[in-house]
Amino acid sequence: MNDNNNKDNVNFGDTVKGIRLSKGLSMAQFANLIGVSKGTVSLWEANKVTPHPAQQKKIEDIRSSIITAPTHELFFKLADMTPQARYDYITNEVLTLVQLLGVKKRAQLISFLVSGLPFEAQFNLLLDMTKDMNPLEIPHE
Repeated sequence: MNDNNNKDNVNFGDTVKGIRLSKGLSMAQFANLIGVSKGTVSLWEANKVTPHPAQQKKIEDIRSSIITAPTHELFFKLADMTPQARYDYITNEVLTLVQLLGVKKRAQLISFLVSGLPFEAQFNLLLDMTKDMNPLEIPHE
Protein backbone atom coordinates (compact mmCIF):
# COMPACT_ATOMS: atom_id res chain seq x y z
CA MET A 1 0.00 0.00 0.00
CA ASN A 2 1.09 3.50 -0.65
CA ASP A 3 1.57 6.14 1.99
CA ASN A 4 -1.17 8.69 1.76
CA ASN A 5 0.93 11.83 1.30
CA ASN A 6 -0.67 12.96 -1.94
CA LYS A 7 -3.16 15.80 -1.43
CA ASP A 8 -5.36 14.38 -4.20
CA ASN A 9 -5.80 11.18 -2.17
CA VAL A 10 -6.45 12.78 1.23
CA ASN A 11 -10.18 12.08 1.02
CA PHE A 12 -9.96 8.75 -0.76
CA GLY A 13 -10.90 7.05 2.50
CA ASP A 14 -14.16 8.99 2.58
CA THR A 15 -14.88 7.77 -0.94
CA VAL A 16 -14.13 4.16 0.00
CA LYS A 17 -16.37 4.38 3.05
CA GLY A 18 -19.15 6.00 1.02
CA ILE A 19 -19.02 3.25 -1.60
CA ARG A 20 -18.98 0.53 1.06
CA LEU A 21 -21.90 2.01 2.98
CA SER A 22 -23.93 2.73 -0.18
CA LYS A 23 -23.73 -0.97 -1.01
CA GLY A 24 -24.71 -1.99 2.52
CA LEU A 25 -21.46 -3.89 3.07
CA SER A 26 -19.61 -4.44 6.30
CA MET A 27 -15.86 -3.77 6.33
CA ALA A 28 -15.26 -7.53 6.30
CA GLN A 29 -17.55 -8.08 3.29
CA PHE A 30 -15.99 -5.17 1.41
CA ALA A 31 -12.49 -6.43 2.23
CA ASN A 32 -13.41 -9.92 1.00
CA LEU A 33 -14.56 -8.55 -2.36
CA ILE A 34 -11.27 -6.71 -2.85
CA GLY A 35 -9.06 -9.46 -1.44
CA VAL A 36 -7.65 -7.56 1.52
CA SER A 37 -8.09 -7.67 5.28
CA LYS A 38 -10.73 -5.78 7.23
CA GLY A 39 -7.86 -3.86 8.86
CA THR A 40 -6.68 -2.66 5.46
CA VAL A 41 -10.13 -1.27 4.67
CA SER A 42 -10.09 0.45 8.06
CA LEU A 43 -6.74 2.08 7.22
CA TRP A 44 -8.09 3.24 3.85
CA GLU A 45 -11.19 4.73 5.43
CA ALA A 46 -9.05 6.51 8.02
CA ASN A 47 -7.01 8.03 5.15
CA LYS A 48 -3.84 6.46 6.52
CA VAL A 49 -2.97 4.55 3.35
CA THR A 50 -4.19 4.53 -0.24
CA PRO A 51 -5.15 1.36 -2.13
CA HIS A 52 -2.90 0.17 -4.95
CA PRO A 53 -4.20 0.88 -8.48
CA ALA A 54 -5.43 -2.72 -8.87
CA GLN A 55 -7.36 -2.38 -5.60
CA GLN A 56 -8.71 1.00 -6.72
CA LYS A 57 -10.02 -0.71 -9.88
CA LYS A 58 -11.85 -3.32 -7.77
CA ILE A 59 -13.31 -0.53 -5.62
CA GLU A 60 -14.53 1.22 -8.78
CA ASP A 61 -16.08 -2.05 -9.98
CA ILE A 62 -17.95 -2.33 -6.68
CA ARG A 63 -19.11 1.28 -7.00
CA SER A 64 -20.68 0.54 -10.39
CA SER A 65 -22.18 -2.80 -9.36
CA ILE A 66 -25.79 -3.52 -8.42
CA ILE A 67 -25.18 -5.19 -5.06
CA THR A 68 -27.97 -3.09 -3.61
CA ALA A 69 -31.65 -3.46 -4.53
CA PRO A 70 -32.26 -2.89 -8.24
CA THR A 71 -34.25 0.12 -9.39
CA HIS A 72 -36.23 0.82 -12.55
CA GLU A 73 -33.10 2.60 -13.87
CA LEU A 74 -31.25 -0.72 -13.76
CA PHE A 75 -33.88 -2.36 -15.92
CA PHE A 76 -33.63 0.44 -18.50
CA LYS A 77 -29.84 0.11 -18.41
CA LEU A 78 -30.05 -3.66 -18.97
CA ALA A 79 -32.61 -3.24 -21.75
CA ASP A 80 -30.23 -0.91 -23.63
CA MET A 81 -27.33 -3.39 -23.47
CA THR A 82 -26.41 -5.94 -26.08
CA PRO A 83 -27.13 -9.52 -25.01
CA GLN A 84 -23.40 -10.16 -24.43
CA ALA A 85 -22.97 -6.98 -22.37
CA ARG A 86 -26.08 -7.87 -20.32
CA TYR A 87 -24.73 -11.40 -19.75
CA ASP A 88 -21.33 -10.03 -18.69
CA TYR A 89 -22.92 -7.47 -16.35
CA ILE A 90 -25.19 -10.00 -14.66
CA THR A 91 -22.38 -12.56 -14.42
CA ASN A 92 -20.22 -9.98 -12.66
CA GLU A 93 -23.02 -9.26 -10.18
CA VAL A 94 -23.54 -12.95 -9.43
CA LEU A 95 -19.80 -13.42 -8.89
CA THR A 96 -19.73 -10.42 -6.55
CA LEU A 97 -22.61 -11.83 -4.53
CA VAL A 98 -21.05 -15.30 -4.44
CA GLN A 99 -17.85 -13.80 -3.03
CA LEU A 100 -19.87 -12.35 -0.15
CA LEU A 101 -20.99 -15.82 0.92
CA GLY A 102 -19.14 -17.89 3.45
CA VAL A 103 -17.18 -20.87 2.17
CA LYS A 104 -19.85 -23.46 3.03
CA LYS A 105 -22.72 -21.44 1.55
CA ARG A 106 -20.65 -20.70 -1.55
CA ALA A 107 -19.99 -24.42 -2.10
CA GLN A 108 -23.72 -25.17 -1.61
CA LEU A 109 -24.74 -22.48 -4.11
CA ILE A 110 -22.26 -23.65 -6.74
CA SER A 111 -23.41 -27.24 -6.25
CA PHE A 112 -27.05 -26.17 -6.66
CA LEU A 113 -26.30 -24.12 -9.78
CA VAL A 114 -24.55 -26.96 -11.58
CA SER A 115 -26.82 -29.82 -10.51
CA GLY A 116 -28.79 -31.28 -13.40
CA LEU A 117 -26.72 -29.57 -16.09
CA PRO A 118 -24.85 -31.57 -18.72
CA PHE A 119 -21.21 -32.17 -17.76
CA GLU A 120 -19.83 -29.68 -20.32
CA ALA A 121 -22.18 -26.95 -19.08
CA GLN A 122 -21.22 -27.69 -15.45
CA PHE A 123 -17.56 -27.46 -16.32
CA ASN A 124 -17.94 -24.18 -18.24
CA LEU A 125 -20.09 -22.62 -15.51
CA LEU A 126 -17.60 -23.58 -12.81
CA LEU A 127 -14.73 -22.16 -14.85
CA ASP A 128 -16.57 -18.88 -15.42
CA MET A 129 -17.60 -18.58 -11.78
CA THR A 130 -14.18 -19.31 -10.34
CA LYS A 131 -11.72 -17.70 -12.75
CA ASP A 132 -11.45 -14.42 -10.81
CA MET A 133 -12.27 -15.73 -7.36
CA ASN A 134 -10.04 -16.51 -4.44
CA PRO A 135 -9.42 -20.25 -4.07
CA LEU A 136 -12.54 -22.04 -2.88
CA GLU A 137 -12.09 -24.22 0.14
CA ILE A 138 -14.54 -27.12 0.17
CA PRO A 139 -15.83 -27.55 3.73
CA HIS A 140 -15.48 -30.94 5.33
CA GLU A 141 -18.72 -32.00 6.90
